[in-house]
Amino acid sequence: MTELQTPRLCLHAIDTAEGERIVGRRAGAGDAWAEDFPFDGDVIGVTAFLTATAAHGDQRPFGHYRITRTADGKAIDGIGFKGLSALTEFPSCSGLPLT
Repeated sequence: MTELQTPRLCLHAIDTAEGERIVGRRAGAGDAWAEDFPFDGDVIGVTAFLTATAAHGDQRPFGHYRITRTADGKAIDGIGFKGLSALTEFPSCSGLPLT
């Protein structure tokens, strides 16, 4: 999944180039950002995304997603999906078999 759209919002998986622009707080030619985007939390989350991507490659379907308002097409926030849970990575922690 690279994009999910509802009538009000669009969830878009960012790539490293977009992530670097968000961390640098410098919109590119094709970026449309709300006046207060990115927040400090976005910069922190995207920095973690860039670090994980550099260390482990493409994070999809996990990773960081930009939230865009469909009414005006402007980025208003972001959300990070950090990856598999510890119980999936270390199945002996749960005592249950993975299916």
